[in-house]
Formats: sequence, C-alpha cells, structure tokens
Amino acid sequence: MGLVAFAVIEQNRMDWMSHFEGHHGRQPNQAEIQNWYEQQPESVILRARGEAEGALKAYAQEITEQLGEQFKVEAQEGVILQEIKSTHRFGPQIGLNIIGGFVGSLIFAALLAVLAFIISRGGSPIHFDPSQPAHVEEPSK
Repeated sequence: MGLVAFAVIEQNRMDWMSHFEGHHGRQPNQAEIQNWYEQQPESVILRARGEAEGALKAYAQEITEQLGEQFKVEAQEGVILQEIKSTHRFGPQIGLNIIGGFVGSLIFAALLAVLAFIISRGGSPIHFDPSQPAHVEEPSK
C-alpha cells in the first residue's frame, strides 16, 4: 500500500511541476521540489493513504470477481467434461445394469415361490407340517 500511496504523492508532485512550468515558463529546480515536499501537510499523506487503500480495495474486489467467475466456469466445464467422458464407458455400464436386473428378477421369483408354497400348504406360515393337527385355542368365556 505504501508504494501506491507514494505513487499518489508523486502524481501530485508531477501535477505541481506542470503547473509550476505553466506559470514560470521553466521546470522547478531541485531546491524548489524539496521545498514543495517540505510544505506538504500530514493530511496530504493521509489522503494519499486513503486513496491507495480505496484503489487497492477496488482492484482486489475486481480481481476476486474475475477469478470467482473464472473458477466457476472451470468447475462447470470440468463437471460437464467428466460426464461426457463417463458416457463413453457405455459397455460396462449396460452390462452391470443387465446383471442387476437379472439378479433382482431371481430374488423376486424366489420370494414368489416361497409365498406360493406357504399359501398352497394351508395359508398359515406357522403350521407347515400337515401331519400335525393345528392347535387352535378357544377364547375363554
């Protein structure tokens, strides 16, 4: 920040030198430039510091916005490219889907067979042995 503040003060000096030359018809000498520096109040330095802070904050905000947008675009493009590249692996993916569907069908068929067996044996999942009489308790009166 000090360099930017120094640049602000130097710009003021250059403006003063141009003004001096316009009124006196010559460039100021070293003693006159030294005198100009010595005549500057502390408020000039504080003002230059404030201008430097403002300029640096504005620059940092602008860079942050540009980089933020750039990173967002790169991330989006990266995700899109990754999805496109993953679609090129169609063969292994369809094979896994077919196997998964087949295994799911087998499990469903096994569950249906167990359910059909239970229903055909009398409907009671508790009583599987037909040689044993079903024990039914009568309600108490």
